Amino acid sequence: MAGQDGKREHVDLEWNATAYVVHVGDVLRIWANRVSAAALGSSDPIVPYNEGELGVVRGYMELPLAGALWALERAVGDWLAWRRNWPTRSDSL
Repeated sequence: MAGQDGKREHVDLEWNATAYVVHVGDVLRIWANRVSAAALGSSDPIVPYNEGELGVVRGYMELPLAGALWALERAVGDWLAWRRNWPTRSDSL
């Protein structure tokens, strides 16, 4: 993404490059939330979400690339920290 503005789109894809960067960060955060609930023993169902609607609500296509990359880096860091530090069910038995 170096030297790019993130606004380029591919004819076969729905979003521009920045939107996909934001989407990946959102996916990491959303699934960390859902997986951690299950790991904590929640019996609630894992609720799906509509990524297209989320993209519209969050304004994926209009967000600046610099902010998207900043947020993605933090989402990856949070996911990795969660994964390194979270006990598995077998650890807590």
